[in-house]
Order: sequence, then C-alpha cells, then structure tokens
Amino acid sequence: MAHIEDCKRDTLELMRKVDGLIAVMITDREGVPLIKVVNEMCEQTMTGRPTFVAANFTAGVEQAGKLGIGQCHTIVTRYHNYQIVHFNKDKLIVALIANTNANIGELLALEDEFDLICQEFRHCVEYN
Repeated sequence: MAHIEDCKRDTLELMRKVDGLIAVMITDREGVPLIKVVNEMCEQTMTGRPTFVAANFTAGVEQAGKLGIGQCHTIVTRYHNYQIVHFNKDKLIVALIANTNANIGELLALEDEFDLICQEFRHCVEYN
C-alpha cells in the first residue's frame, strides 16, 4: 500500500507543474483504474467515470488507425468544460484531465515523466 501512496504523491507533484490540471488517471486498456489523483477543486463528473475516459482513447485510436499513418501514441480531446490528454503507455492509458484554460503544450510535456510511474503499474497488468 505504501508503494501506491508513493505513486500518488509523485503524480500529485507532476500535477502541480501545470495550472489547470485537475486530475490524472492511469487505467488499463479496459478502463479499470489503477490510480486516480485529483486536486481539491475537481468535480467528480469526469473522474467518476474512468471507463468513459479509457473508451474515449480507445475509440480515438481506432479512428486514427484507419488513417494508415502509424500507431497513435497521444490523443487530445476538448469538451465544453474539460480537455483530456491521453498517453498510450504500452498496456496502460494515462489520462490528464484539465480545465479549458490549461496549456496543452505543458500537458503534453508531462508524457515522459509518467514513464516511471507506469512502469510500476505495468507489472500488475502483465500478470493479470
């Protein structure tokens, strides 16, 4: 349990780097949440539905694959009140949920910083 708390603490530190980033979820491909970190200003609207967030990425990847330009690694979606950046991390999906004022470039710059955190969770997914 302490290991998960370390990952949550590291994720919260990453969240503090971008103004407007309100939640981070790491799920498996089916949308089963492995970790969810939200700031105190976050509404439960998006973070309460991790399967929706993962399905959003999966649908986007399928559509992008039809273009025939290679594997999709990142998808950015924008809604009325939110922006969601998805990173494909092998067997995991990292979803950054931000308000509409967050800088997309800053969100995208966080991708490599999630590698170590995802590496810890990837072992859980590989054995299940």
